[in-house]
Amino acid sequence: MKRLIVYILIIGVFSLLSSCKKNRPAYTDTQVRILNTTAWTLNDCTVDPFGTFSQNPGPYSYNYGQVNVNSNSHYRAFEKIHRYSWVRLTMNNKTYYLTPYDYIGETPLSHGRYTYKISYDAATDRLGLELVNDWA
Repeated sequence: MKRLIVYILIIGVFSLLSSCKKNRPAYTDTQVRILNTTAWTLNDCTVDPFGTFSQNPGPYSYNYGQVNVNSNSHYRAFEKIHRYSWVRLTMNNKTYYLTPYDYIGETPLSHGRYTYKISYDAATDRLGLELVNDWA
């Protein structure tokens, strides 16, 4: 009888521990979307995971199109992307760029879902980019 009670307790503990795990999908790629936190709609929002000082996006770039104020774009899978990237967009009738110097020493993001949060500082007339891990 004592053995039966011990087995029931062990099964109960395992059941409780396994039910506490987060059910995250197992991603086999790295997906990134855009979050617009500026006061304007972002138009022609393009991300190039390998771009640096060029004015034109490279062959691995992706154009998210229009991203409305306080809205997210759809996710886009990239083979390799870092916590920051080259970004070009048009906002309030002006074209803006985020141009990284290089990616030396940077580790590509692991598989999962991320958001590039785009902000705007009116005092400096510059964009800001913050990486948000959507499964943190």
